[in-house]
Amino acid sequence: MKKLMSILAAGMFALLLSSCGSNSPEAVVKKALNATLDGDGETYTELMFRFDESEWEGSDKQREKQMAKKAREIEKQAKRMAKADDDEKIDKFEIIDVTIDFDDEDRAEVEVKFFFEDGHTRKTTFYVRRTTEGNWRLVS
Repeated sequence: MKKLMSILAAGMFALLLSSCGSNSPEAVVKKALNATLDGDGETYTELMFRFDESEWEGSDKQREKQMAKKAREIEKQAKRMAKADDDEKIDKFEIIDVTIDFDDEDRAEVEVKFFFEDGHTRKTTFYVRRTTEGNWRLVS
């Protein structure tokens, strides 16, 4: 179970890309988690923060390769979760709290509570950042 949560946390914290329908930290995390649970790697990668060009040292081809790899990881994770024992299967999740950074309003923390099929719960914090275009995205 720790491995599954580590994979989920690593996936959610990963980084990079484009836009979504709603523009709030909570909405981005909800959409990314739903994409993860559904095995929709493409949607997930679209919700990841893309570093400014000055912060990215690789080529566009490397970035595309990295995003495709991340999408495949999300899809594989969903398949593994479908076959997992009840103590590893996430039944649902709930946003508990959203905290905008006091010093930087373009950063926020979103606390999520996961409910597993066997009845136990676990809390995790996801970090989001607003792009220069004003869209919220997941960050590591």
